[in-house]
Formats: sequence, structure tokens, C-alpha cells
Amino acid sequence: METLIDAWSQGWDNYHPQWRCKYLTSSRNCEGGRGELHAITNCFHPQQKDQSYWNCTPETCPLMQQMKEEDMAKVRIFDTGAARDTEDGKLDYEGFLSGRVLKRYAEYMHKHRTQADGTQRDSDNWQCGIPRSAYMKSKWRHFMDTFLLHRGLPHLATVPDLEESLCAELFNTMGYLHELLKERDDENDETVSC
Repeated sequence: METLIDAWSQGWDNYHPQWRCKYLTSSRNCEGGRGELHAITNCFHPQQKDQSYWNCTPETCPLMQQMKEEDMAKVRIFDTGAARDTEDGKLDYEGFLSGRVLKRYAEYMHKHRTQADGTQRDSDNWQCGIPRSAYMKSKWRHFMDTFLLHRGLPHLATVPDLEESLCAELFNTMGYLHELLKERDDENDETVSC
């Protein structure tokens, strides 16, 4: 049974530079695939020494089977039958980040939203822009607390709470990196309620 295949969209030449198929139809031959829709009856592999490649059909062609296997390796098939491409090369936020840490950090940020006059600043207020030098000085102060608490010297720490000092370090690190990335990407026009 003849199979209709769009030779160009399959990109066979890209997969196999040594493979040049001859597409035979009742009216004309097409060398190498030029995008027309053809009924493939047999293939011709002039550069293949193995004669099993010569004049094969789409069902028996070893190179076509190899292409199908390569394509299937790039697809995930779920038990439900749904199919998606693989996660290769994609950022795995769910795996990289800790839910416990994010929740504790959000609690820290919420706690410190209240200002001296009793009002609450917006949660993204820090993104309005704080000098990197300010972040660095604050980061050092909180790191010293973390270091002292780690060494068993809570009486020398400004804030003798290890979770608080770690969250404060995380805030300053995130803020410093945020400003650095803004400068790198020239994205100073971010929409932040300031």
C-alpha cells in the first residue's frame, strides 16, 4: 500500500545527508525530496553499500525505521495516550526549588512588609530599585549573624535567629542579582508599583 508523505517537511536529508531517496510516481520521478506530496513506492540509496537499502519500501526501509526511532525518542507518551516532547534542555523549576524554603522566605518577606509608620509596602516594592552597594552591606551584616549562630555564638549576633538571618541573606542575594540582571538586560522599564 502506498503511503503519502511530505518529503520536505520530514526533513530526511537533514537526518541523513548520505541518503538521497528517489520518489517514484506514475507521472514523474523526484530526486531528494523537493516538497511535493508523492506516493512513495520504493527508495533508492546510491551511497549505501549494503544492498538491503536498495529499492526498499517505506515499510522495510532501514533508514526510515531509524528516523522513526529517533523521532520517538524525543516524545513522551503518557499512560493516558497524551504525547508531549521530552524535558531535555528545559529548566526544572519544580526540582530546583524547595517548597519549604520558598514558604519560609515568603513568611519572612510578609513579616517585614510593615514599615515604621505602620503602613504595608507592596510585596514587590524592593523591585523598584535598591543600589547594589546597599544590598551588599546588608548581606554582610546578615551573613555575620548566620556565621555567629552557626559557630554557636548567638550572644554576639544582632538577630539571634538562624532562619531569619538566612532569609535576610536570601533577600539581599536576590535583590543584588535582580539589579545585576536589570543592568545586563537593560530592563529598567519593568512594571512595578513604586
